This record gives sequence, C-alpha cells and structure tokens, in this order.
Amino acid sequence: MRNIIVIMLFSFVLIGCTSEQKNTNPVNSENSNQKLVVNSLNKDFSINASTIVNGTWYSEQIDGSCIASLSATAVGNNSIALFRQGTDNHCWYKTKNGSSPWTGWMDLGGIISANPGSCSWAANRIDVFVRGTDNRLHSKAWSQDQWTDWYLPVANGVLASAPSSVSWGYNRIDVFVRGTDNGLHTVAWDGSRWVGWMNLGEAGNLSLDPTCTSWGSGRIDLFSRGRFNNLWHKYYDGSWSNWENIGSNPASSPAAVSLSTRVLEVFFKGSDNLLYEKYVDYNVSSAWSQIRVNCPISNIKSAPSATCMNNEIHLFFVDMNNTIWHVWRVSNI
Repeated sequence: MRNIIVIMLFSFVLIGCTSEQKNTNPVNSENSNQKLVVNSLNKDFSINASTIVNGTWYSEQIDGSCIASLSATAVGNNSIALFRQGTDNHCWYKTKNGSSPWTGWMDLGGIISANPGSCSWAANRIDVFVRGTDNRLHSKAWSQDQWTDWYLPVANGVLASAPSSVSWGYNRIDVFVRGTDNGLHTVAWDGSRWVGWMNLGEAGNLSLDPTCTSWGSGRIDLFSRGRFNNLWHKYYDGSWSNWENIGSNPASSPAAVSLSTRVLEVFFKGSDNLLYEKYVDYNVSSAWSQIRVNCPISNIKSAPSATCMNNEIHLFFVDMNNTIWHVWRVSNI
C-alpha cells in the first residue's frame, strides 16, 4: 500500500500515486516516485493513554478527511495500511511502519461508493476491495512491488454494503458483503481462482455492513447487526455454523479481531457514541462478555475498523468533528 516501502521482511514499491492533500510528514507527498525506508515496529506510538481492565489505550490523530468508515490491515508484524473513501470517491491509503511517521495519503483511483475492505495474506501482499458505482465488487492488489489495475473478482453480484475481507492462510481470501436481499453473501479466492457467490442466509435481516476475522487456518468468524438490532455471529470451521445472537444493540457496523486461538474481540459504537467491546475466550467459556471501552476518544461518528499484530489491537474511526483517530492497546486477554 504505498509509493516504495521497504521492510526487513517485505518491500513495497508504489508507483504512480499522488497525495490528496499536503501533509507535514517527511515524505514529499507531491513526488510520485518517492522512496520510504521503514524500520521494524518498536511500539513508538505515543500521545494519550487511559486504562481499562484489559489494557491501556493510546491515541493519535491522523490527518485527512473521510466520508465513511476506514479499513485497516496489518501487513506482517511491522506495518499497518489504512484505507478510506475520499471526498472525490477515490480509494486513498497511507501506511505506518515501525517508529516511522505515517506516510501521506496516496490515491489508488477508482470510483467507489462505500468504504474499502482490505486484508493481507503475505508480508508483501495486500488486497483491497471496494463497491463500485455499478454496485459490483472491485479489487486491486499490491503484488510483486507494485499495484495491479482495478479488476472484477467475479462478474456478477450486486452489493448493498461495503465489503469485508479476511485471509486465514497463504494465498487465501474470503470476502463478505450484504446483498440487496439484506442477507450475507461470500466469494473466495482459493489460491487459483475466485469461487462464489455463496449465500450464507439471514435474508431480510442484516441492516449494516458485516465484518470478519480469523484466528487460524480454516477458521473464520463473521459478525453483523441483524434481527432485533442485535449483533449476530456465524463461524466457519470446516463447515458453517448456525447464526448466533450475541445481543448488544450496536449503533454501527462491528469490527472484529482475534489475537490468539479461540479468543474473539468485537468493537462497535453504542447509541451514546461511545466505544463498546464484546469478547469471548472459548478456552475458558462460551459466554460473551461486554464492556464499555475506556477509550481516550468519545463522540464517535463512524463504525470502527480493527486490525491486530503481535499482541496489539489497533482501531481507527472518525469522530463527530470528522477527525480520524487511531487508538491502540497492548492486550492482556
């Protein structure tokens, strides 16, 4: 995701990207052939802190404007790539690597009608997915040190939501969307071809964008707001489970992460515009718990986006002043 990014484990060479606005980072955003050398992550995110029962949250403000939610993806153990829909309806992204500052926003083009989804299945690979103005699924990939052109993974399908994507293994991608029937639909890259669409049910019941995460090979956990305005959960572990009502009444689409096997954490905005979390540790119990996150930022406007690496959880969202925030935590769960 960027103009050229080199890491010990991977290198990104982003060609022909431009910046939507001038920024104060050391990277010259007006130079489309720039090179940024990055270091390994040393947890040098700083700024504010507040404590909750399962860790300390830190926050920083990120430049730029966003008309919808964001999409964040951890790439390897050292880098985060952040995507958004710009006011020009292009897909924009920036990256942070180790202790280096965030890059400027870079333009991936496209005419998109919802916030992007993104995932990574290797240290030098990123896939981003968007709903186009034709309401079909479009994709672009960072591969072999350059961005591909935009393409259609599958020719058919009409999306009623932003896409959510996840990779549970090398050269594997699963993408989930809400269809025009307000049910959940999925398409997958199996390592050699795109397969889908597959209908996962709940037609007429889903009311917001789905989200997904994986704790290991062959495992996917899905979440969306459904019947009774509650949060619903479905998982794949060789076969698809039934839908499970886990309550909560979220006021936004959820964001989900898994830091370790059989542990799930789901974040969402409440009706009071504060951040909430539901979590379960299946190693201990199948019961879901909920807390109000003592997040340094209140008055949240957008749905959160979540990603994780090592034992860190990173969230991104927009507040009522249209400020983009990054908050993160070293987890004790």
